[in-house]
Amino acid sequence: MKEDIKKKMEALLSAYSTKKKSQAPPPKTGDEPEMIEFRQRFRQLATEVIVPAFRDAADLLKRHGHDCELDQRKATESATGEEIFLSVTLRIYPAGYGRTFFQDSEPPYVCVMPDEANKQVKVLAGRSLPEKPRKPTERILPPDQLNADVVMEEVLAVLQDVLATD
Repeated sequence: MKEDIKKKMEALLSAYSTKKKSQAPPPKTGDEPEMIEFRQRFRQLATEVIVPAFRDAADLLKRHGHDCELDQRKATESATGEEIFLSVTLRIYPAGYGRTFFQDSEPPYVCVMPDEANKQVKVLAGRSLPEKPRKPTERILPPDQLNADVVMEEVLAVLQDVLATD
């Protein structure tokens, strides 16, 4: 790296750090304990319900010659240092459609994510194939209504649309 670029970057980063230190911290909201509790509840749902249900679905899909992948997006909560789940997604690659068929599009999927603002759970489902584009669907549930059967029903609904013979 050129010395003049390095000096400019260091000056910029130092100025930013100084500015951030001099600013008052953002006000705390009264619902922080609620938010932390919701995040913990979603983490529990992800580890005890969503991921196991997706693994069961993935095992069944693979036994029938389909490919799939489980993607767990996580972050670390800065206030508590705890791991939080941002989303859990099962992507499905139907037999006859390798992963390369979906380079320009999203494969069929079911994605479960927290809706922190409303303290709900969103279930997004993509049902498109390269030659059959469809709009994804969204379902919003209270956390206490999300169970393994609901997750598997969503996977089944995607499979019914994607694997249906016309």
